[in-house]
Amino acid sequence: MNTCNDYAVSRFDSIEKFKNDPDTLERYNDSVGQLIKNVLNNTDAAISGYIRYNPELKLSSDGIFWVKDSDKIIAHQPTAIEAYDKDDAEHVAWYYEPLKAKKPVWIDPYINKNLNDIKMISYVIPLFDNSGTAVGIIGMDIAMSRITAMVDEIKLYDTGYAFLCDSKGDMVYHIPYKRVLVCFRLYLSTINILFLQTNHALFNQYGDDCIKIKVDAFNHMIGSKAVDCCER
Repeated sequence: MNTCNDYAVSRFDSIEKFKNDPDTLERYNDSVGQLIKNVLNNTDAAISGYIRYNPELKLSSDGIFWVKDSDKIIAHQPTAIEAYDKDDAEHVAWYYEPLKAKKPVWIDPYINKNLNDIKMISYVIPLFDNSGTAVGIIGMDIAMSRITAMVDEIKLYDTGYAFLCDSKGDMVYHIPYKRVLVCFRLYLSTINILFLQTNHALFNQYGDDCIKIKVDAFNHMIGSKAVDCCER
């Protein structure tokens, strides 16, 4: 997507040009949209790619949204960004998070309500003009199922396996449980799983919504016991 972003920036004229000449915006969509489609077609794990414009600009186009459908790539109706609250992560985190960060971001695993509740991650780059005005974003979505399939293939010796954590250290995929463990914060110091605390606990309290989880660390590692998570 960095290539798509560089191309989009190089082809960008000005917001005023887009506002006053819809044909210019249409040509921009055609050229940038075709590149996004080509990248999407050549990225196996990707399920959608897009360029979306700031709805506050009131442009003649909302942007381009390509979605893989079996062996085809089809144009999808762009999500109505203004219809959702800015904190609605399932619908619009992919739009607001990169604009807030003012840099490319990886969106942590989430359920996308715009695409049939597919679990995914997204890589999104914000677009700003020379004055710092938000033009929009350009990004791509990747199916979590492709990533977890790769995790499943990792084998360590006879009984070892891999699991997946997000950017905050929260576990999002674990083979024995195959579910998101949103209330666990995992402590890691190296690539190996270590007993980090003197009480041999792998997890600590996560936020105010969960109680401290006490587990037998060894049994957890070999997957012979389930771990209970209790709401207060």
